[in-house]
Amino acid sequence: MTHETEDRRQRVAAVLEQLEAGVRQRRAELAAQGAVGEQARLTLVELQRHEYLQDPLCVSPRPIVGPLLVLARKVLFKLFLKWYLHPVVQQQNRFNQLARSLLQELFEDQDRLGRELDRLARELDALRD
Repeated sequence: MTHETEDRRQRVAAVLEQLEAGVRQRRAELAAQGAVGEQARLTLVELQRHEYLQDPLCVSPRPIVGPLLVLARKVLFKLFLKWYLHPVVQQQNRFNQLARSLLQELFEDQDRLGRELDRLARELDALRD
């Protein structure tokens, strides 16, 4: 029986060593991604700010003919371009919404997995003691 018990202890020790190596590797990966992750979060906030495309604003810096040019551009856009551009803008807005939503979920999952990894590492340390 003592031989079987010793074999079992050696297998448990080997499994614990593998788990510990995996935890160390994942911690190193997370540490390396730390700066990149923060920059990615800032980029995600920027993406959210620019998520929706809007109709172009017509402006003209010319003092006298400027208002006439703006009016002409608005009429041209309403009559000839809006019917074509509106579905394209809607499609792009929908894509932007989905992309931002997916990225948000991925960041939240990564954070959750990092916390879970830390919890498992603490449990592994407690088992070793």
